Amino acid sequence: MKMKLTEDEEGCFFDTCTLVWEDIKKKPASRYYAGLSIIEMAKKYPDIKNELDYLTSTYYTKTLSPGIKRIFERELTKLN
Repeated sequence: MKMKLTEDEEGCFFDTCTLVWEDIKKKPASRYYAGLSIIEMAKKYPDIKNELDYLTSTYYTKTLSPGIKRIFERELTKLN
């Protein structure tokens, strides 16, 4: 079930997801779901795609397991 959020709520949610994603010490699964949420928002708001290059740099993905990294990269390719 998808949540219906207002634009302001989506902004707060995006900020929270970004904070979780950027904290490479957090559990990879938490970061994975935060990353997927960011990708979903990028589908709705294409301006977010510009930030994905930074957020998907090696610094942020090196701590993900190979399986999670592969799924995440597959979702990223769907944006292009």
